[in-house]
Amino acid sequence: MTTITTAGIWIDLPWSGGVDDRFRADQPLGAGLVQIASSNAELACRENNLRTLWEHPGFTDIVGTLNLFGSPSSSVLAFPWDEVVGHSAVGVAYAGAHRMRGYGSTGVLPLITISVRLRAGGGSAGVVLVANGGGRPQPRDPYAVITSISTPYERKTATLALTLGDVFSRSIAPLVEDTTPPGAPIESGVDTIVHLWVGVWNSNGAKTSTRGMTIYLGAP
Repeated sequence: MTTITTAGIWIDLPWSGGVDDRFRADQPLGAGLVQIASSNAELACRENNLRTLWEHPGFTDIVGTLNLFGSPSSSVLAFPWDEVVGHSAVGVAYAGAHRMRGYGSTGVLPLITISVRLRAGGGSAGVVLVANGGGRPQPRDPYAVITSISTPYERKTATLALTLGDVFSRSIAPLVEDTTPPGAPIESGVDTIVHLWVGVWNSNGAKTSTRGMTIYLGAP
């Protein structure tokens, strides 16, 4: 399938209404107007899907001794995801289930970025973001890692690129529920869902803290 292109900006089209409306039913259109309308539609499909997914105030005084710094590949495998949320040894947060739609007609999923202010407190610390189709994080799940040895807070980000194979797909057929019993589904389709998890750790017992944790979607 050919990818629809866009000018990258919204271009207002002439519209007068009534019998002079160029976009009224059965009205022939020139190629220029059709290209502009197509560009606008593609831009809207791309930009309207980009949004903030999750916000968290952060964790205070994480004082664990997980030896993950310098070995990001072990983060998902070794991280104690079953710890009580807010336990002083680690910080664990389930960041929710979110619908993931393609970036316009490109067929590519938006990038997932985590942004956080991280203070290692004299030790070495990290934040891991994991995405999966549901359930406890597993070593095979896609992830992104932020690490730091900074004593003062520093703003850092990490980005996660997913494919359709990384998300959970389910068939949906919404019912019309304004009658009893509900009417037949008016349409059906496929919904794609991703579950997000965030973990914070320290490797040598120094006090690690995070502030202003945010996960958002960006253009791929």
